[in-house]
Amino acid sequence: MIQPTEAASRACATGLTRTPGVPPSRRFPVDDVAAQDRAGLRSPDRPAVADGSPRSRAVRADGLGRSGGAGVLSPSTGGRPDDGTTPADDGVDGPGGDPVDRPSDRMRQRADRARAKGRERRDQVRERTRERTEQVRERTDQVRDRAMERTEHVRERTRELTEPARMTVYRLFGIDRSGPPPIETLAGQPLRVWTIPNVVGLLRLALIPVFLVLALSSDDGTRLGPALLFALIAASDYLDGFLARLTGQYSRFGTLLDPITDRALVVAGGIVCWHFDLLPREALAVLVVRELYTTDAARRALKKDVRLGVNWWGRLAVWPLMAGLFAALVGVGWPAKVALVVGVGMAIMATIRYERDGRRQLRERAAAAADAGAGDGPAPGPAAGA
Repeated sequence: MIQPTEAASRACATGLTRTPGVPPSRRFPVDDVAAQDRAGLRSPDRPAVADGSPRSRAVRADGLGRSGGAGVLSPSTGGRPDDGTTPADDGVDGPGGDPVDRPSDRMRQRADRARAKGRERRDQVRERTRERTEQVRERTDQVRDRAMERTEHVRERTRELTEPARMTVYRLFGIDRSGPPPIETLAGQPLRVWTIPNVVGLLRLALIPVFLVLALSSDDGTRLGPALLFALIAASDYLDGFLARLTGQYSRFGTLLDPITDRALVVAGGIVCWHFDLLPREALAVLVVRELYTTDAARRALKKDVRLGVNWWGRLAVWPLMAGLFAALVGVGWPAKVALVVGVGMAIMATIRYERDGRRQLRERAAAAADAGAGDGPAPGPAAGA
């Protein structure tokens, strides 16, 4: 029979070794009372150790260790009790100090890698979201800045158009033409036909056919009556504007009626002078073509909602034109021809200025709109009263 060593007996007595499947009676010889006493074994002739003592707690009644397993000191376990467990179960390194690759460790590593990838993806998504947010914010700021600029431009333009100008003596007599036009004369306002200035304008328009009849019925077109009637109609052009500024009875109808009456009077005087050969017909033809073109251009400007003020070329050209026609109607020869040529030249310069200002307004409007193309239609014409 194999005799247990002193170290094994001491380990068995302290519960450090367990030999699975070996009954207690076979571990120690029957006559080895000291070993059985140290192991706490029961025997017929020796009572067991009292319950509750350290020795009774160190071993079980069947002689096994604390964990119920086997246990002899084994070199394969590095001097640890061989209780049937592996180093991986106890959470320690294997032989040689190398870490043991357990399934739980592999699952933990995979979970760590998955969490790391998730954090990386979240960081990437967060970065892309931040970049897109910055781009959207920049675009929003640009759109807001453009909208603010357009709003300021519209507000300033509205203020210029709606702020009434302070009436002065120069403005009353038509010398000072600065400032925005009256609100009542803008597009979209009511016509307001029956005002004192409009009554004067309607009378002027009604007298033009009377002038034609009287002048064409004369022998040479130089009778004093038709010439004075022509001068009265021409002078009343200043009268209706003065009354409108004096009474404040501005109207959309008067703005449209006044240039029509002026051009109709110029064409009527040109017809009489052409009929009686009072002035060079070449200059008269250029004058009539210019007046017809200006009338059509003014109609196109109204359709495009282009507002042009009367420039000084057009304002000054009225005097030599009317003076030349009147001088021809009263029979004055060469002064009438000189005044007509000067007036035609100034009228052509006024038309060129109207064309340039109208095109500039269309370009500015297209640039301010940003999404509307530049108008390539007919060029805008001069404003009323050219």
